[in-house]
Amino acid sequence: MRDKTGEIHSKRTDLNQSEIDFIPSFKLRKDKLNCSIETSQKNSQFAFYLYLNDEKVRQKWYSENNKVEFEIEKTPIKNFEVKYFIRDSESNIVSR
Repeated sequence: MRDKTGEIHSKRTDLNQSEIDFIPSFKLRKDKLNCSIETSQKNSQFAFYLYLNDEKVRQKWYSENNKVEFEIEKTPIKNFEVKYFIRDSESNIVSR
């Protein structure tokens, strides 16, 4: 896993997750939620979990695509949360 300074850390290294080069973002439009992860990590895979009203309702399994679009039903939403995951070629996983 590469940190913000570009230094590479192995799976055996203790690494603070806030030091990973990993910027999650989202845009909510009408009935769609678009999520993405920006990173300079090479050979990474990305996963996304969507929680609505404290319940996991959707997930996108690991793939090389750093973007996902979730369709939001007309259910009233009190709160929502997206969990973002990145996995490198050595199977190190970081989430936010």
